[in-house]
Amino acid sequence: MLSRKLYKAIESLKKGEWIKNQLMGWELRGKKVGIIGVGNIGSRVARLAYCFGMKPLLNDIIKLDEDFVRRINGEVVTVDELLRESDYVTLHVPLTKSTERMIGERELKLMKKTAFLINTARGKVIDHNALYRALIEGWIAGAALDVYEVEPPIDLRLLRLENVICTPHIGAQTIEARRRASTKAIQLAVEYLRKLYSEK
Repeated sequence: MLSRKLYKAIESLKKGEWIKNQLMGWELRGKKVGIIGVGNIGSRVARLAYCFGMKPLLNDIIKLDEDFVRRINGEVVTVDELLRESDYVTLHVPLTKSTERMIGERELKLMKKTAFLINTARGKVIDHNALYRALIEGWIAGAALDVYEVEPPIDLRLLRLENVICTPHIGAQTIEARRRASTKAIQLAVEYLRKLYSEK
């Protein structure tokens, strides 16, 4: 969506506009994607990015499996290296004291002016005021957000920018994901009850 400006393409065509020449975009192939947080979701993103011909730059607080890194042609880097070198930065970290506002003015200024920031993790890992400045002042090219500091968002300035695509925290809003979550919750409850009664 960000790379090919599909949000603008869809919106304009529905209005009856034909702005093809204004919609020059970028290919994913050959680009570097920086993945901060390479757990279950981040590692899947890395595999998908590799399939698109992208180079994954990886950062996590735990040591990553060397075979996995080699299979996806990835590279383990520091956060600063990742921010400087990536064409896309995607966040997949939990909200903790160390990750809260981990992306602020300093970090955004490290990124390429042509880079895109994607957050589907937790809203508070980004300083949204700094992100707003970064987008209107051209520190980075655009952002895609599914999570926000306050949900639903109250301050809509950021969401109304042309170089932002946003969705209402629907990353896991699928029939299949809900079914898996429900099944897992029931399994955990059954395991807990079995353990509880086996100890009596």
